[in-house]
Amino acid sequence: MIPAKQKSHVKKPEDFVEAKQWDRFKRQTFVYVQENAKDFLSDENVVRFLLSFMTGGLPEKFAANFIDNVMEDHERQKWRARAMRRPQPAVDWGTTEGFYERCDETFGDQNKKPNTEHQLNLLCQGLKLAEEYFQEFNQLVRTAGYQRDHEDVLIKKLHEQVKTSAIDKIYAARRLPTEYVEWREAIFNIDGLEYCRLEQKKFISAQHFTPAQKTNPPPRATTKRRTMPTPAPQTDRPPKVELDVARAKGLCF
Repeated sequence: MIPAKQKSHVKKPEDFVEAKQWDRFKRQTFVYVQENAKDFLSDENVVRFLLSFMTGGLPEKFAANFIDNVMEDHERQKWRARAMRRPQPAVDWGTTEGFYERCDETFGDQNKKPNTEHQLNLLCQGLKLAEEYFQEFNQLVRTAGYQRDHEDVLIKKLHEQVKTSAIDKIYAARRLPTEYVEWREAIFNIDGLEYCRLEQKKFISAQHFTPAQKTNPPPRATTKRRTMPTPAPQTDRPPKVELDVARAKGLCF
């Protein structure tokens, strides 16, 4: 009984149409080939699989030239075999390692290492968590080729880029780390404790904070303005009756 093939849950690589996609394409094909290792029993299976995704731009031209060279070399080997009355040779697709090396030479960024070193020098933790910072730091270190025999350089970078509060707390401890891995673990621990303490402070502050109740202002007292009657204008002239009496007596002049 032939065992049933298990279904792969890994997505197929995307088409490789631009040189700048090489790093992504290389990672995608590596994962897919490892997931389906039973289908790739030889180097030529892997090489032909990679060539099938080079469908545009510079990668397509690279694939065409590569296949043409394989075909021409195979024809020469066939003629030699016929002349020497030997069995026909198999097509030589080369090794997977050699194919990747040729792709790196063609599609790889020649200034990648200097540019990565510059980015590594400019990196700073700032407000990032230690986990986020080290994800970026490790990627740049790997690309720059600092994984091995660069302990002093990496520790110096941590002193320059990690938050000063974390470095000060490490120095306040009784024993300083001696290796890069120990420095990284110490920074992870301190950053985690600081984050937990910050969240704890937020929780305590939220519990003790009681917002002031809004009260409506008291109604304003309204007073009606009283209108006083306008007094009659005062004059020195005597009333009309007195004038008539004065005229009758001949006293008015």
